[in-house]
Amino acid sequence: MRALFYMLAQVCGAICGAGLVKGFQKELFSRYGGATNTVKGGYSRGTALGAEIVGTFILVFTLFSATDEKHRARDSFVPILAPLPIGFSVFVVHLATIPITGLAAIYYEHILKASALKALSTFRRNSFTNGS
Repeated sequence: MRALFYMLAQVCGAICGAGLVKGFQKELFSRYGGATNTVKGGYSRGTALGAEIVGTFILVFTLFSATDEKHRARDSFVPILAPLPIGFSVFVVHLATIPITGLAAIYYEHILKASALKALSTFRRNSFTNGS
C-alpha cells in the first residue's frame, strides 16, 4: 500500500511540475514536446527502457545500501558519508543514460537554464539602473 501511494505521489508531482512549466513557459514547452524524454537515434526503445531500468536499479540499490539501519548502528560514520555514494551513483547513471534517453537534458538546457539566465540578466540590469 505504501509503494502504491509513493507511485501516486510521484505521478501527481510530475503532473503538477509539467503543469507549472506549461503555465509559465508555454512556447518552450510546446517547442520541445513538453520536455519529454526521447530515445536518441541509433537506440531502440527496448535499449532505452533497459538503460532506465538498470540506472534506476543502481540508484535505488545505492540509496538503500547507504542508508541501511544495520550499517548505521554498526558504523557511526555511515550517516555522514551516505550522500557521497548516492551522489556518485546519480552522476554515473546520468553519464551512462543521458546519451540514450536524454533524461530531461533538453528541458534543463533550454527551459530551466534559459529562465535562470534571463532572470539573472534582468536582476543585474535592474540593480545597475537603480544605482545599487
